[in-house]
Amino acid sequence: MSIRVEGGNALGELAAALRSASQGSLVQELGKGLQQEAEPLPAAIRQAADNMLPKAGGLAADVANARTGVTVTSRSAHEVVVQVSSVSGMDLPRIDKGRVRHPVFGNREHWETQHVPPGYFTRTVLARAAGFRSAAERAVQKIADRIR
Repeated sequence: MSIRVEGGNALGELAAALRSASQGSLVQELGKGLQQEAEPLPAAIRQAADNMLPKAGGLAADVANARTGVTVTSRSAHEVVVQVSSVSGMDLPRIDKGRVRHPVFGNREHWETQHVPPGYFTRTVLARAAGFRSAAERAVQKIADRIR
């Protein structure tokens, strides 16, 4: 998106309009757009876990059943944060890095680290980064259209 401003007065007017827009409506518009973009993310993460992780032993199903959610919050009049999290009794960050620790055949005295395909979580989230950028640009464009 680009905005063209010619002359000092026009720049001052645009700056004042942007300041007033940023006090609420831009953050609200941004939050709404990002929330809509984020809604399908938990299902996509569950699907990625089911597709990428080993099904033997139930790892794929266990990770896919982790409680996954997305929260979009406004920290201030200038900042909107999208937080994606999964909660489970397992070490999900380690699994996302491609490592699973588990007992050998249920023997809790002998554990091993197994390598699994990494990135079920991070790849899924990063693959949607362009969509989040587009949602943010659309929100800014809506505010810019109102200002004009």
